[in-house]
Amino acid sequence: RVAVDDFQQSEDDLDIALKGVSIEGLILPKEAEDAPYGGLMQYRRFALESARVGKNGDEPIFTLGNLVADTDLGDGANKMSFEGSAESFSLDLSKLTDSREAHEQLKEYGYEQLSGRVDMAGSWTLDDGRMQVSRYDLKLDNAGTLAITADISGYTPQFLRALQEMQEKMENGTEEQQQAQGLAMLGLMQQLNLHGASIRFSDASLTGKLIAYVAAQQGVKPEDVANQAKAIVPLMAGQYLGPDLTQSLAKAVTTYLDDPRNLTISIAPEEPMPFAVLMGTAMGSPEALAKQVGLQVLANQ
Repeated sequence: RVAVDDFQQSEDDLDIALKGVSIEGLILPKEAEDAPYGGLMQYRRFALESARVGKNGDEPIFTLGNLVADTDLGDGANKMSFEGSAESFSLDLSKLTDSREAHEQLKEYGYEQLSGRVDMAGSWTLDDGRMQVSRYDLKLDNAGTLAITADISGYTPQFLRALQEMQEKMENGTEEQQQAQGLAMLGLMQQLNLHGASIRFSDASLTGKLIAYVAAQQGVKPEDVANQAKAIVPLMAGQYLGPDLTQSLAKAVTTYLDDPRNLTISIAPEEPMPFAVLMGTAMGSPEALAKQVGLQVLANQ
């Protein structure tokens, strides 16, 4: 167990304070051996009681409370599962702008301060580098919840070490060397394969407030803005998705705007798709890519 003293530092008018940092079950690799897990620090639990970021001794701009991350290495240390959460966070948006108009708009819509929590869970298998993020939920009070899932393979310890080495070379190299490492990094990324992913937004008043804001800027009614969106989205998407997917998207957008509850965008290819194929197809035929990855947009499901 490692316990870290409370920490405070001020630099460039920015005040940072950390309290209650501890690490339990820390694994120290044997000397002169390759660090397992690609050199990532391994532990059973990481905890942070609180973090504060402020400016010039004023009230904090950002706070974080009770951050906890737990890992389970499982049998044979070939697979690691993880879960974590931040019980609370807050961000004072009013301190990030000097615009009087922006202050008034934030106050009008009740977003001078954002607060919420974060929850995540997933697993990582070392042999094939299968990284599955089964849960990443960002909940914003009085706004909504953004939920993300992802499933890729090829993220092996060897891949991670190579990526770290490239990043170090880019930081310390000349401009030409940085460009060369950038190209090499693109080549390295081609080892990754996409198995699936999704983004889901569950509304808790944010959509209505955004529509009201745009309507106020344009001097029209909120329903006029919603109708504009229903018309514009299919026109823009039709250039890339083809008629079938565009029709599906238009139906989902209309359903959501008529009754904002939740909107989900997901991809689930029948077979894992290498990132190289994804990038190549995206540049050549976005419509074909959308079909290959099994793109779906659903509302209020």
